[in-house]
Amino acid sequence: MTATDAGISPADALEFSAVRGIEYELRTLVRRIRLSKAEVARKIHEEMPPSTYTVFVVVAEHQPTRAGEIAEVLDMDKSVISRHLAALTELGLIRRDCDPDDRRSHTVSLTELGVGKVREAIAMRWEDISARLEGWTRQDLDAFVAQLQRFNAAIE
Repeated sequence: MTATDAGISPADALEFSAVRGIEYELRTLVRRIRLSKAEVARKIHEEMPPSTYTVFVVVAEHQPTRAGEIAEVLDMDKSVISRHLAALTELGLIRRDCDPDDRRSHTVSLTELGVGKVREAIAMRWEDISARLEGWTRQDLDAFVAQLQRFNAAIE
C-alpha cells in the first residue's frame, strides 16, 4: 500500500514509509521471537507450549510469587495462569507452597529441575541472540537497547 492509497498527503509520505518499514520489521521480529520461544519451550520439555514457557520465565524472574502477580505481569486472566501453573507443576518444574503471609494463598517457585531448565533456556537464548549480534559494536548494542526502551515506554 502506498501513502497515496492510504490517503496520506505527499508531505507525510516519508514518515508513512518509515512507519510501514517499522511495522514490517516488528511483525517479522515478533514472528521470529514466537518461533524461538516455541523451540526453547520444546527443548525444556517436549510437551510445553510456548505460552507455558512464558509463565515459567516469569516464575523464575519473580519467585516466590503468586498466580495473581504473574497474571498482572503478563496481563492475563488469573484462571489462564492457574492452568499454566498446573501444567508446570505436573512437569516437575515448579512447586506450590503455602504463602507464609497468607495461609489461604500459595506461592510458586522453581524446583531443582526447574532451576536447571531455566539455566539451559538462558544459555540457549544467550547463544542464539549473541550469534545474531556478532559484529555489532558496544555502541550499536547500547543504541539498540536505548531505542527499544524508548519504543516500549511509548507503548505503555
